[in-house]
Amino acid sequence: MLKTKLIYIILIFTILLSGCQYFNRPQEEEPLARVGEKYLYKKDLKGLISNSADPQDSIQTAENYIDNWIQKQVVLQKAEENLPEYQLDVEKKLQEYRRSLIIHKYETELVRQNLDTIISDKQIKEYYENHKDEFKLTDNIVRVLYVKVRSDAPNQRQLSSFLRSDNPDEQQKLKEYCERYAVNYFLDEDSWLYFKDLLKEIPIETYNQENYLQNNRYIVEKDSMFNYYLYIKGFRIKESTSPLAFEKSRIRDIIINKRKMELVREMKESVLDEARKKNKIERYTES
Repeated sequence: MLKTKLIYIILIFTILLSGCQYFNRPQEEEPLARVGEKYLYKKDLKGLISNSADPQDSIQTAENYIDNWIQKQVVLQKAEENLPEYQLDVEKKLQEYRRSLIIHKYETELVRQNLDTIISDKQIKEYYENHKDEFKLTDNIVRVLYVKVRSDAPNQRQLSSFLRSDNPDEQQKLKEYCERYAVNYFLDEDSWLYFKDLLKEIPIETYNQENYLQNNRYIVEKDSMFNYYLYIKGFRIKESTSPLAFEKSRIRDIIINKRKMELVREMKESVLDEARKKNKIERYTES
């Protein structure tokens, strides 16, 4: 009789325990992991593993996910236990972040679909002429012809002559010489370079760049292995107005950015005007 009563008590206890578990988590699915009152279920891994994946890889992926979930939950719950209440109120910040993200995505798509990226040389020049005070040099720049050859390279006297010549035939011969013998060279005399960058290539010692540029046009430097030929076609000193050719790329970016801002501004005004016309907006004043 005592044994029967004991079995009956155990049976009731088991049913009650199962009932408690029923209210804590779904009865139809066993959890994969638990941290405190939080459970991870198999359905939470849906989409994590493709049907074509290797079984062993799938098991490892699932194990890694479960381990990461446990670690995050442990840290999260510890943080919730220890942070003051005002620091736990992140819902408002999340909502604001969501709103900002959606607006940013909309603006980005609007710009992608509608932005005119064609900018003529005339538009660039007009912007430059109207904003010259914005284009002050922060460093010295130069227009140069530059050739670096080995010290035993042939016909260097001709190279020197070609470098300083304005004759188209001799300029072509200079290019051919450089392609054949030069270790390094730069022959685009219409492009501007920072003088400090050029000094990294040529062993020139100067403590006053401005004075050096004002007093030197044709330069030949040598070291134990190479000869360096430099013909300075033009220069601009820092703090002076930067030339248009040096600022073209920057001006293009400025104009593009201004167009983006104008597109977004027009969109905001249009949306606001549309909402007003549809009586979607009301402002209430305090009584």
